[in-house]
Amino acid sequence: MQNNKKVSIVTTTYNLVSKGHQQVFYEMFRSVHEQDYPYIEHIIVDGGSKDGSVDYIESMIAKYGKKEIKFISEKDKGINDATNKGYYASTGDYLTLMCDDDFYTRPYAISKMMKALEKENADYVYGNTWWLDIDVWAGEDITFAWRHPFLINCFIFRK
Repeated sequence: MQNNKKVSIVTTTYNLVSKGHQQVFYEMFRSVHEQDYPYIEHIIVDGGSKDGSVDYIESMIAKYGKKEIKFISEKDKGINDATNKGYYASTGDYLTLMCDDDFYTRPYAISKMMKALEKENADYVYGNTWWLDIDVWAGEDITFAWRHPFLINCFIFRK
């Protein structure tokens, strides 16, 4: 059975240029748009930046965008509000969050997680996360009921 479920990846950002985060945003953007899973919608929600970030993001979309993209730039009430805007704008069957300064290290990360979702008919899946200053952040199922047991950018859940 071929999985053709769409994954909506939500990225929130604000004033990335004034923070000097263009390079890490580029790495994140590239890693999302080079995923081998074909059914990806990338939703970027900017909090109404006035520092050149909007122009930078639009140039990234024009130069390197390979997936379906929605770009929203408007004032919000913080990161949770921005994340919710992205989720509400999504049209995918599954959702995940990719922070503007994180990235996938493998081009098959999404396809591997989607295969696991399909195989197990699961509502969510997660994988391990590499940190530059820590070896591996390994998720733990047992803690799911009382705390968030894994990092958000390696967690895909059914919408």
